[in-house]
Amino acid sequence: MSRTSRLSVVVERPSDAVLLGRLLSRTLSLRPKFYAGDGRLSLATLARNILVHEGGPLLLVMDADSADPARAAEACAMTQAALRQVAVDQSFAVFAFIPQLEVVFFEAYPVLQAHLGADALSSGPLVGRLDPQRTLQSALEREGIPRDAFVRALTQRDLDLLLEGPQLRALVASVRSLAGSQGGMLGSAA
Repeated sequence: MSRTSRLSVVVERPSDAVLLGRLLSRTLSLRPKFYAGDGRLSLATLARNILVHEGGPLLLVMDADSADPARAAEACAMTQAALRQVAVDQSFAVFAFIPQLEVVFFEAYPVLQAHLGADALSSGPLVGRLDPQRTLQSALEREGIPRDAFVRALTQRDLDLLLEGPQLRALVASVRSLAGSQGGMLGSAA
């Protein structure tokens, strides 16, 4: 059974909130409150405002926009430092998908094949891992499927396959660590 937690999650786009909401609910029985920068506000600024006005725990999830893990780690460290300045006593974590959140579909390629067919993704999983956002969007446009409809059509099995991917496993571990620092804010796993 899902329950609401105090966890706030800051994401790039509203569609990211839809996907991560389904995944976190599936694996952790958790329904955090989502905030999307949506290009209008930097994620760090949005996260700082939430930490100052509402407190933590908070998870900031961003796209690394780089295939270089060292650059992603540096971006996370810089964001953490900016947040730490205003939230010394608050619990938060910063997580970057390399290169973008959409990579989770290419780490669980059978999910894409099941929904879009083998021919819909002519570029294949390797190219998809390099530019997942654009590759997925192009495939969805060719099939005439809006991204939100695609995410909502994912089955429980699809979500389970996605959660087996390395970056989603790392994100879930990050949320669990954040929960541990909050004295168990999570419900039981699904």
